[in-house]
Amino acid sequence: MTEIHAYVNKLLKSIDDEDEYVRAASARSLGELRKEIPFDMRRTVVKRVIDSGDDKKNVVKHAAAITIGQLKDVIFREGMMSDATGRLMELSRDREWGIRGASVITFGELGERIPISMKAKVVKRVLNLTKDVNQNVRSFAAVSLGNLKDIVPSHMMKEIVKRLLSISEEELVGYPRKYASVSISEIKGLIDEEEQEKIINKLLLLSEKENWTDSKTAEKSLVLMRDKVPEQTRSELAKNLLKITRNERETLKSSSAELLGIIAAFVPEKIEEIIERIIELSDASEEGVRVSAALALGDLLSYSKNFTHLKIINKLLALTHDQKVEVRRPATYALGNITEIDDRVKNVLFGRIIALFDDGDWYVKNLAIQNINKLSLSVPGRQLKIIIDKLIPLSRNSDKTIRGSVAQTLGSLKNMLPKDAALRKEVVGIVFGLSEDAGLGVKASAVWALGELKDSIPYDMRKKVISRLLDLSSYYSWYVRMHAAKSLGKLSVIISKEIEGKVVKRLLISTDDIEGSVRSPAAWSLGELDGIIPKEMRRRVIDRLLEMSRDEEWIVRGSAVWSVGKLSDIMPKDMKNRIVEDLLGVIDDEDWNVRSGSIWAFGKLEDRDMIPKDIKGKVAEKVFAAYKDEEGAVRGHVALTIGKLRDAVSDEVIDKVIAGLIELTYDIDWNVRGPAALTLGKFIDRVPKGTEEEVSKSLLKLTGDVEWTVRHSAAWAQGQLRTIIPRDLKEELADSLLKLAGDDDWSVRDAAVRALGGLILVIPKNKNKIVIMAVIKLCGDRNGTVRDSAKHALKKLKSIIPRDMEDVSEKYLRSIGVNEEGSGVRD
Repeated sequence: MTEIHAYVNKLLKSIDDEDEYVRAASARSLGELRKEIPFDMRRTVVKRVIDSGDDKKNVVKHAAAITIGQLKDVIFREGMMSDATGRLMELSRDREWGIRGASVITFGELGERIPISMKAKVVKRVLNLTKDVNQNVRSFAAVSLGNLKDIVPSHMMKEIVKRLLSISEEELVGYPRKYASVSISEIKGLIDEEEQEKIINKLLLLSEKENWTDSKTAEKSLVLMRDKVPEQTRSELAKNLLKITRNERETLKSSSAELLGIIAAFVPEKIEEIIERIIELSDASEEGVRVSAALALGDLLSYSKNFTHLKIINKLLALTHDQKVEVRRPATYALGNITEIDDRVKNVLFGRIIALFDDGDWYVKNLAIQNINKLSLSVPGRQLKIIIDKLIPLSRNSDKTIRGSVAQTLGSLKNMLPKDAALRKEVVGIVFGLSEDAGLGVKASAVWALGELKDSIPYDMRKKVISRLLDLSSYYSWYVRMHAAKSLGKLSVIISKEIEGKVVKRLLISTDDIEGSVRSPAAWSLGELDGIIPKEMRRRVIDRLLEMSRDEEWIVRGSAVWSVGKLSDIMPKDMKNRIVEDLLGVIDDEDWNVRSGSIWAFGKLEDRDMIPKDIKGKVAEKVFAAYKDEEGAVRGHVALTIGKLRDAVSDEVIDKVIAGLIELTYDIDWNVRGPAALTLGKFIDRVPKGTEEEVSKSLLKLTGDVEWTVRHSAAWAQGQLRTIIPRDLKEELADSLLKLAGDDDWSVRDAAVRALGGLILVIPKNKNKIVIMAVIKLCGDRNGTVRDSAKHALKKLKSIIPRDMEDVSEKYLRSIGVNEEGSGVRD
């Protein structure tokens, strides 16, 4: 066997590895071989790569989509182009935009190799992706259409030209930083150590995954990796990257600087050293290095604290004065990444952003306007009028991108608009005017902003605004129709009775729109109109939403099922069976958002007694069957909804349900652990014998959770443990609640003191005094709700107050009206 045969065999074996990153790396490595793959192995390789596109993990599917493009010549010669194209068609409908984007790029690379019988279908699919909800996918699709020009059927050419012209009206938002994979590839060859090379390969794969340039997504992925890699190996990698920043070559210096910003979450022990080095590099003479340093500083804002955080902000502010516009752009963009603004720098920061409104570069000016949008919740009151006064003339700027950003920013300031009625009316008037702008991007941004302004819209303008949105909901551009449909739902609070029927009719028409990106917000908006849908139209609305739950587009199905749940208050009673039957039909949908929405909707239906009793048990079993779903959102809604369906859980399956809920308390997702704890508390009186200790321990564990919502749920559930808590765990239970009584979050303290008040028979005698002391302390809590709960808890615990504390507690008992016999205010 030759060396290349052995290498390919090794990759084929690795493509089945349990680690998704290894599988993805194997697929990409096969793609890099291209024509070097031995002839007798090509068919096997191609089949395995195509099959990997059916993997459950996104990073593998993404790699498969890219690899098919790399192996296009091999696939073509092996006569498997039909299979490869079919797989790409499937991947182009994936939920993750990165996978759709990779698929559409590969379509463009396949070009004339696409089978004749599939050419029209591919072009039509790529054309549809130019209308994708994600801007990046739309851009990739536009490029792909250009690459496919030679296979476009003549009858579609006019439509494609029209669509490309429409795309040219849409401006990219944000700062287009270079792909992280470029930086990683630059420095890859300089890392020799085997373990570090493996990390670099994983980073390379992650950098090509969707949303990587979003620092929050990068942070999440790296934190997951961090737990699997020894600290020494990670520190050595950071050390090597820091060393490369001192290389004489500008490309290596800038690439390593950018990468250090990205991997900061991966090496927390090196944060200070990394920040200091990047700040040094921001003063480099080379323009490219300063650009990368600005990008890195924007990433590092998330990991810095106190003085170091201020140093980064001050350095970015300095970089916005750089003579080179290529440096000012990323520095200005990075200012929008600030999440915590120290009062010491707030006025200076916003003063500089306002000054950048007048920058000579249109892009810097545009980024500065967008920063006000991003940081709108932190805008100092004294600078608000200055900002608005600046934005008003900019709304008439000759550049349509700037006009669009002005509209978005005015919408984001909805909760801070001045009390001055005349100025408020002027602001809304400007946004309304921009909704008539010739630029599609401007018009769409203004329509979005009108939806955000809600009840800030003056009374005498509301009918006019709604009428404008109704007109634009039938506009020729899907992009405008999409925002118009969504804004009608947002503005449900200002729709007058005289036109509510007209709005509902218009949205129902939009649910039949040819574009899924319009049908989806129309379905969502119908769910927001529960208070204003005329009685005679309710059946029609519910019928249409149930039909949409079977739409071919996942995004439409998801919006529809969620809206069905939101309209549970107004559903005709005689539709019970139809609604439940249709929701059961989509509970196993391929899209997690649809599955999650249907399970949530069952909870809303149960709240309104809309699930027929004869099938409620079936619904409960079907709901709980999803507790092992691969998506945390689905598992979380299962935990929450099964609690509402508690009485429908039969004795035959109660053991399985309790065991499943215990398992969910250990879930990696806090949005699952919290609901699981709450629901366990509801099932306390149905805990099977022999599992009391396991239930108690699972709840005790959650009292130390990092998320306050989980601690709150655990505290409440522990308040229900009085009937099942094992004797040897009573002291531990009391200690856990005492700890929570001192929690930083008031809602956790409130749940803890309420639980203590209900556990009088469980609290060990040796804990009586410390419990009473903790409750008395909370009677003086800074939060009124906690104080009230503590006083009521003290009343319930009156019989265990130690004699030497009776005088201390007497004033609190009197304050809630408890007399010597223990009677007092109502619980």
